[in-house]
Amino acid sequence: MCHGIAGDGRGPAARWLDAPPRDFTRGEYKFRTTPLGALPTDNDLMKTLSRGIAGSQMPSYEGRLSYRERAALIGYIKGFSKRFSDPGEQCTAERRCDSGFTCMSGRCVLYIPPVQRASSATVSQGRVLYSKLGCVECHGADGRGDGPPRAS
Repeated sequence: MCHGIAGDGRGPAARWLDAPPRDFTRGEYKFRTTPLGALPTDNDLMKTLSRGIAGSQMPSYEGRLSYRERAALIGYIKGFSKRFSDPGEQCTAERRCDSGFTCMSGRCVLYIPPVQRASSATVSQGRVLYSKLGCVECHGADGRGDGPPRAS
C-alpha cells in the first residue's frame, strides 16, 4: 500500500502519508549502522521493520509478523535494488572498511567496543574527563546536580 508493488515508494496510500515512503529501488537507507551512503545490514533492516519509525506512518511489525516472516520480507525488499547483489558494495580482505567500522557479513558496520568493567584506572580516567569537559559546572563535583548556579 505504501512502498508500491515495484518497491518505488509509489503505492496507492503513498500520497496520503506525511513523509513519502522509502524508494527501495534506489538502495538508499537512513537507519543503519553502516557508513553514509552504504547499504544497511540485514540486522539494520530487521530493527527498522520490527520497531517501525517513530513519528512516521511506518508501523512496527514485531508481533504482527513472525521473525521468519520479517526475515523473508527483508530478502524480498533487498531484491528491489541491484546494489545488494553488487560485489563492489561488500567489504573483503582487499577492500577494507574505513576507520571506526569493522567488516561483518560483507558489510562495514560501526564498531562499538565492548563496555569495560569499572576499575580504579577507568574510574580515575573518568574523573579526569569529568573535570576536563566541565561536567562539574552543572552536575557538581559528586554528580548530584548541585553545581554552582549559573548567571543568566
